[in-house]
Amino acid sequence: MDDIRAYCAGDTRNKIIIGESCIPVLHYVDVGVELARLLQQNQASTCDYAALCRQILKTMSYSEQADFYLALKNIGILFEPSLHLNLRTIIENYSIDQSLFISAEGCIESDKFLFMGDAACAIDLHGLSYKQLKNE
Repeated sequence: MDDIRAYCAGDTRNKIIIGESCIPVLHYVDVGVELARLLQQNQASTCDYAALCRQILKTMSYSEQADFYLALKNIGILFEPSLHLNLRTIIENYSIDQSLFISAEGCIESDKFLFMGDAACAIDLHGLSYKQLKNE
């Protein structure tokens, strides 16, 4: 956790941390579960799914280890083409003033995060500061 704390405190424009496992001391927002909860609160037939996803992405937390942060898991719905979400822009914007933790299966190849190893579900990380956590 010390290396993550140092990375989060570092002087980089973006602070993106990607790994397959959740970090136990952080609170992760389950995007799929939270979207389902919001849909139940609203009438699903009249909901703007993209707006609900953007609302979920505003869930900021605080910890001594990471200062202010957003931690996400179960992010598959964000890759849904009909939502028209620009994940590159979202990740860039949400990692400037806070650390962004993403727990998801995937790999990083040539500065692209491939969700579930699928090139069709890729996020371009070129030019962004990121750290990939290895499973131990």
